[in-house]
Amino acid sequence: TSPCIDAGDPDYSVLDETVPNGKRINMGAFGGTAQASLSPMPALAHWRFDETSGNRTFDSLGHRDGTVYGATWTDGVLDGALDFDGADDYVDFGNSSELVPDAMTLSLWIHPEILKGFVVHKSGTGAYDKDYELSLSTSGIKVAIGGVGEYTNLRSNTKVSANEWSHIAFSYGEGVFSVYINGVLDASKTYDFTLIDKRHALSIGCGNTTKQFMGKIDNIKIYGMVLSEDKVLDLFKEGQ
Repeated sequence: TSPCIDAGDPDYSVLDETVPNGKRINMGAFGGTAQASLSPMPALAHWRFDETSGNRTFDSLGHRDGTVYGATWTDGVLDGALDFDGADDYVDFGNSSELVPDAMTLSLWIHPEILKGFVVHKSGTGAYDKDYELSLSTSGIKVAIGGVGEYTNLRSNTKVSANEWSHIAFSYGEGVFSVYINGVLDASKTYDFTLIDKRHALSIGCGNTTKQFMGKIDNIKIYGMVLSEDKVLDLFKEGQ
């Protein structure tokens, strides 16, 4: 048995972390020098889409599984993915207030066949009835977040290509709203309201049964913090 104390959890979906976060530590006892490293901050949710069959997709953290409606299992950037037909396919993850934290980063891979439709949707039907959403058009990526009677949109400066894999991430927190494409910060703006959970279900592949996405989606991660630019780049590099 190795003479060390390890309080980490290998089942967490994590990024390497170099700053303290107040969590557990791992202590080593080799080389005559005591060393300690902090256990990295885990994601709030991580859907790999590696199941290959069935109508359930499992959260790797064991908390928030999703129900698959129509989408089919296929190959992705990181093992499996889900393929959406642009008509009536989607995945429903239900509602959880933990998925509308004060600060958040959402990361995923997309392979659109057509440049339109909602990729991520946690909103109602009204303009002000939004938690957050990510949609795609020929102009690029649009992300929206909402508070009480307020919302704001952020559009990417860079377009994504059809029939190619692209890594997309967006973050909000401390009044800054940002979108990344393929690991690079693409657009950013400030906002001055507080997000609240409006108790909408989180879904991917559609928006309120309209504007469906056609193509593949892979490896969605949600973090309850604003990741640094370097850590977003690390997420992109996972698929290279």
